[in-house]
Amino acid sequence: MKTIILILINILSIAPLKASESPDTLNLQQFLTLSKKQNAVIKSANWSRKITEAELSKMKRMRILPKIRIKSESGIVPDAKGDVFNPPSDTLGLRPLGPFNRTQFEAVQPIYPFSRGEKFLAAATNNVAIAKAKEKIAISNVNYEIKKYYHATLLARDLFSLAERLMTEIGSRRDEIESASSLTNSGPFELDLAALEIELLAREARDQMTLAQQALLVSAGLSLDDETVVAAEYIAPVEIHINDLAALAESSIQKRPEWQELQAGIAATKALHSAALDAYKPEIYIGGGIRYAIAPGRTNQHNPFVRDEFNSFGGGVFLGVKQSLEFHLIGANIMRAEAQYKQLTSMNDGVRNMIRLDIAEKTNSFHRTKENLTVSTKRRKIARQWLKEAKEEYEFDPDTLKDLIKAFEKWAEVERQYLDRIYQFNLSVAALEKACNDTIISSENAISLP
Repeated sequence: MKTIILILINILSIAPLKASESPDTLNLQQFLTLSKKQNAVIKSANWSRKITEAELSKMKRMRILPKIRIKSESGIVPDAKGDVFNPPSDTLGLRPLGPFNRTQFEAVQPIYPFSRGEKFLAAATNNVAIAKAKEKIAISNVNYEIKKYYHATLLARDLFSLAERLMTEIGSRRDEIESASSLTNSGPFELDLAALEIELLAREARDQMTLAQQALLVSAGLSLDDETVVAAEYIAPVEIHINDLAALAESSIQKRPEWQELQAGIAATKALHSAALDAYKPEIYIGGGIRYAIAPGRTNQHNPFVRDEFNSFGGGVFLGVKQSLEFHLIGANIMRAEAQYKQLTSMNDGVRNMIRLDIAEKTNSFHRTKENLTVSTKRRKIARQWLKEAKEEYEFDPDTLKDLIKAFEKWAEVERQYLDRIYQFNLSVAALEKACNDTIISSENAISLP
């Protein structure tokens, strides 16, 4: 048993394996940058924003001459020379064919109520702001997922590497351990149980590492077949670059995309409600157009009282008025627009309080996990010192085996807790950055990078 304990202690005190150095090795910032170009959710939100921007561009162009069209028809028709006083000699026989063209141009410009177009333009502008806020939300969610899976991959990889090396060492020294003179009758059974326990730990860590790596690749917009690995050599607490979290939390409320989305929605529905009220007013517009037709093979009648579809030229400008008389439907549209506006305004205080609560919760979680990590670091030092002294005492007095086993068990428990505290701390920092409008307050620990 003494030999088993010494071998386990010597193996577990070795530093974690280094990360693979390859051209496909990416650090956390590189994963985040890559996701902005390749993540499917972010790309979809980006295209949604571009769609609203295209609608806004359309609304801007509709302010001047929203209707301006030209229609042209060309073909061939039978020639017809002469008029009613000088008819052609052959009106029933076959006549040669000739070309013809008819062209019509028309344009309309609304002049009242001109503000209605401005209100639709304001609604379209705020729709763009809503799409931008949703894009920010998508980016923020993806950033958090990448940070979570990045650190989870590091944690699972370290556990798997440790268990794998431990199984290899036990297998290579099994004969030496079993032949030790100090080994009791229960020693081989304890060795087999330890090997099985380590094998289960390795399998669980390997599965978690595989899932975390795949989730990281998907979040970054990469293929599951890519052999990209994380650059950090082991999991370590991220470095914090800001001290005044209270000021950051207060300034982040107005910058949160959820708040910006709500404010843009309120402005858009207010503009649409005002535009709906304008439907009661008559629409006044100026219109005009030109009609032109020519057929060289047919005689122009030059008679304003005769409609000639093949030889004509004319045009004009007019003032038009259009009034909708469906007042009951207009009233219903106004009621709906007003309800949509009031629905969003009623959420104002609730969303503000929700954001405040979310930021406060993430801030408290950050401080709590930071304190837990500080305590775990101290406990880790104490456990290591205890194990070291227990090992030294056992080398001189084999009767202290129980004390060594107890120290070893406590060290293993504290070591696992310490790694988990690092992961929870890094996760709380990522959540706080997300709550503060993706404000970067940390960076990857330089000591963990190659």
